[in-house]
Amino acid sequence: MEEVARVVAQSNTRLFFGMGSSGSMAQYGARILSNYGMLTLAITDPFQLQPISERDYSKTLIILLSVSGETEGVLTQANYYRQNGAKIVAITANSSSTLAQIADYSLTYDIPENKVGSLNFTSQTPVVYLLEQLGEKTSKLVYHPEISHEI
Repeated sequence: MEEVARVVAQSNTRLFFGMGSSGSMAQYGARILSNYGMLTLAITDPFQLQPISERDYSKTLIILLSVSGETEGVLTQANYYRQNGAKIVAITANSSSTLAQIADYSLTYDIPENKVGSLNFTSQTPVVYLLEQLGEKTSKLVYHPEISHEI
């Protein structure tokens, strides 16, 4: 968590991406960091077109949320931003997922998925906790760098 907070603090732009319930959590995460004055946006549309030409995202951090870590739209976004230089953070319930493996940093909460058919009822409570902790730790680094050794 501390290492991820440092990367969040050092990034110029932070993007959150998720679909379904994870999309709602992406919006929540973006709001938390925005409340601390950091440029942060949420993307919840997996069909949003990517720029036609290559971009330099080396100062961009994308935080991807996916319960399974196997959602095709999320993996597509992760690969696109990775190929263009962005740092990748995964927040997932599956530490052995494809998303967790391709991310530079992974925050996992390893709880079983609760699904009925295509409906996913997996609790988002652990995600809320992780996002709140990330916001708090990042804000300390941004606004109180003298105490960064305590994080």
